[in-house]
Amino acid sequence: MPINPRAFTFIELIVVVSIIIVISSSSVVYFFDFVNGKRLQTELQSISQTIGDADAQVQHYEIRDYRMQFDIDSLGYTISSDNVEPEYLQTLSMDWSTGSGVLQTTATGATLSWLLKIYAGEKFEEERFLSVLDSFTGSFVSRKNYRFQSYIVTSKINTLEMYYFSEENLDLDDDSLHVTLVEMNTEEDASGTDVTTAQVENIAGRKKIQINGSTEVPELYLFFEQSGQTEAISISSL
Repeated sequence: MPINPRAFTFIELIVVVSIIIVISSSSVVYFFDFVNGKRLQTELQSISQTIGDADAQVQHYEIRDYRMQFDIDSLGYTISSDNVEPEYLQTLSMDWSTGSGVLQTTATGATLSWLLKIYAGEKFEEERFLSVLDSFTGSFVSRKNYRFQSYIVTSKINTLEMYYFSEENLDLDDDSLHVTLVEMNTEEDASGTDVTTAQVENIAGRKKIQINGSTEVPELYLFFEQSGQTEAISISSL
C-alpha cells in the first residue's frame, strides 16, 4: 500500500497534540492569574475611594476629621470620623481573623446621655444608651463590616467603621481568597522604611501619614496579596 508523503506520522501527531495541551494549560493559568489580579485591583480601588471620599467630606466641612488605621498582616482597616472634637469613639483592640474586638467611648465633661447605634453592613443591629459618660467599653464577636455611630441627643458626633479588605475576608471557612495586607513601605519598590502600623488622618484640612507610632512621611505604599497575586496602592499626604 503506498504511503502518502503529505500525511502526518503518529509521532508527529503526538507532538502536535502535546504542544496544544501545554499551550492550553499555560493559557488557562494565565487567564486565572489575570482575573485574580483584576479582582484584587478592584478591591483595592475601594480603599483609595474611601480615603478620597473622606478628604472631600473634610474639605466641604461635612466632618471635622478622620483617622484611618492600617496594621501589617491584617484583613481589614478602621476609619473614625468626627463631627466635633476628635476621638470620641476608639478601637482598643481588633482581631481581624476572628472578627472580635473591644471599643471604648470617651466623653469627658459631657452632661448628656450617649446613644450608640450599631450597624452590620447596612443592617441596623442594636442601639445602646450610655449613662456612664467618661468611659464605656463594649465588645463584639462577629466577622462583619461594622459601623458605629454615636449621638448626643440628636446630634451625630462620631462614626467608627471597620471594613474588611474584601467580601471574601468575611468567610471564616475558606481563606484561600482572603486579601491580606502583607507589607507597608515608604518606597514603591519596598526599599525604604518597613512599616508595621500606619495611620492616615486629616484634621480640619491638614492631612498627614504617621508610621510606626510617630514618624511622619509624605507617602506610603501598601502591598496586598490574594491567591498568590500581589498588588500595591499608594497613599499621599499631599
